[in-house]
Amino acid sequence: MTRIGINPARGKVSARLPAPVTVATLTYIPNLAGYFEQRLEVLKLVFDSLQAHTTPEHELYVFDNGSCATVVNYLVELHQAGQIDCLLLSERNLGKIDALHILFNAAPGEVIAYNDDDILFYPGWLEAHLEILRSFPQAGMVSGAPLRNAAGHARKSLER
Repeated sequence: MTRIGINPARGKVSARLPAPVTVATLTYIPNLAGYFEQRLEVLKLVFDSLQAHTTPEHELYVFDNGSCATVVNYLVELHQAGQIDCLLLSERNLGKIDALHILFNAAPGEVIAYNDDDILFYPGWLEAHLEILRSFPQAGMVSGAPLRNAAGHARKSLER
């Protein structure tokens, strides 16, 4: 079949710039029984706390790595409501490394703020991480993950 005319989008340049920060979340909840029984409620807390406590300009990218239909439906609802900017769905679990590869390649922000799907966000979490990155521009990563004897690790990396 022959097309008639020219694509109306041809030659147009998008003026859209990505937000400086992409908050990137990987989800995987294959069912809602046994170990995963309360995971949907946990996931809801994650997104509620993220929305309530993330004030710097950001976009939320979510990669679902083969979750059950109930979880996927919840994520689709959040996407349709504008709470998730980009939702990537996999029909099967690709493994964490492959899923992260896809998610990080999709993330357009200058900074990627990655989190698993079981993190509770506190007020000021992103501002604190961005301040550390500004203060130490040679740093490649800042983690909010608690570590035993973290003070010893922090001093050691500052001494270099």
